[in-house]
Amino acid sequence: MARWRRDWLARAIGMLEAAQSKPIGGKTPRQGYREAVKAWMKANETVEEAARRLGVSKSTLKSIMSAKGKARYGADTIERVLSHIRATPKSA
Repeated sequence: MARWRRDWLARAIGMLEAAQSKPIGGKTPRQGYREAVKAWMKANETVEEAARRLGVSKSTLKSIMSAKGKARYGADTIERVLSHIRATPKSA
């Protein structure tokens, strides 16, 4: 095998290994807030009712609860929702 092929193959393998170790898009995976939201919601409260109480859309609340895909909310929205969830007693 020619030296240039060995060098090229070694670089290609190194690049592949580096790409596999990084998260997709170069960003760290976002954290889902499903447990926090579910703990806040009452057993009989639906996502629609919880979204209305939190002042966000149903899709925004689902995005907040999910750890996958693209976030459909801004930093101010997540701070407002999480502060409301933490401030509300479980019995309320």
